[in-house]
Formats: sequence, C-alpha cells, structure tokens
Amino acid sequence: MSTARKLTPRGKCGRGPSRRLLPASAASRFFDAYEQADEATNTRARGWAVLRALSLIRIGQNGRLGLPEGKPTWEPAGYAALERVLAES
Repeated sequence: MSTARKLTPRGKCGRGPSRRLLPASAASRFFDAYEQADEATNTRARGWAVLRALSLIRIGQNGRLGLPEGKPTWEPAGYAALERVLAES
C-alpha cells in the first residue's frame, strides 16, 4: 500500500485537495506516489478542485472588499490552484 493511500480514508480519492493545497512541485511527487487512478476518478478530482478553487477566490474577493467572512489571502491561493488544475487538462 502506498503512503498516499494510507493518508486517505479507505483509499478514497484524496487527489482534489492535493491539487489545491500542495505547491506544483510537491503535487507531482504526490501523484507519482499515489497509485494510478482511473480517468473517472481523475476527472472527478479535477472538478472538485475547480469548485474549491473558485470558492477560495470568492472568499478572497470578499476579504479584499471588506465583506464579512472574507479572507483576502485566500484569493491568490485560489487562482494558483485553478491555474494548476487547468494546466493539467
């Protein structure tokens, strides 16, 4: 069993969060260690990563505008995550 699989509950897809949270260099090492997933799993993970990246962007924009619950530092993280996901497509 790979290290990556041990870190995810019951071997479920942990690929979406890694696309958002890991720097590009670390993400590639993670995916190399992660066992090969089928195309449907990869597509689902990319979709979740896009949704979460858009959420980060929106929360960051709210923070920049001084709106409640906003966190301005999240916007650049969301754009970085979105760029990584789109680069993989």
